[in-house]
Amino acid sequence: MKRTALAVGFIAAMGFSQIAQATTVTDYADKALNWATWTATANNASDPLGTPSITSTSVTMDDYTLKQIQFKGAGIAAHLDSVYSGDLFIDANADQTWDYVVRGLGNTLETSTPLSLDLYSFAAPIAIHASDTYALSSYNPFNSGNTDGSANYNIRSGLPVGLLESAFGRSTDIGDVMYTSTNSAITFDFAAYQSALTFGSDFIIGYAVTCANDVVYQEVPVPEPGTIALLGLGMLGLAVFGKRRMGKNA
Repeated sequence: MKRTALAVGFIAAMGFSQIAQATTVTDYADKALNWATWTATANNASDPLGTPSITSTSVTMDDYTLKQIQFKGAGIAAHLDSVYSGDLFIDANADQTWDYVVRGLGNTLETSTPLSLDLYSFAAPIAIHASDTYALSSYNPFNSGNTDGSANYNIRSGLPVGLLESAFGRSTDIGDVMYTSTNSAITFDFAAYQSALTFGSDFIIGYAVTCANDVVYQEVPVPEPGTIALLGLGMLGLAVFGKRRMGKNA
């Protein structure tokens, strides 16, 4: 009888442990056309438009701590001479303002060697519709010519892909994020960031490469602490019920 009770208690304890220390990896299918109510000035209705194509966003969380964001797709490295990574935006409260930005704008879309990118925090978050704050999509913003999308393939022009340098004057560099990119995935790894980037409520991820042919605007649901506690109490209740039932059958 004691062994059975101990076993039930152990199962309940393990249940609490799994809930409290769960690492989850969740894939979200790419369904967004643009950020919130942004509209492309060309090819607005097409997303994705050719390559690179992002099919899903994978988010790794350890409890409430963000560990990794990965954009999975195809043909990501198809246009290395003209298409580059954009900045990674995070809206910590899902209120259409950006609280964190990883400075990825201009980086190559093909590097298996991790690159260290700066992570910035904004005490006064960037409004999602502050159009004069953003670098907008174009064919090749880093070389002259073809900036109107009139090159040999179409782009979705007029969409935000990064912040202008002037916007970083009101930010704080709070750490490093490791970046890699292959033909099938773009990865931002937050493991190198020494302080935990935690979220107590739903947050939003924004991202696009410099031609914005495939825009990511993904809300990530975060369970409230009360929900986690209720799950734990439910497991404990089941354990106690099982113990009592076994006691009656003894």
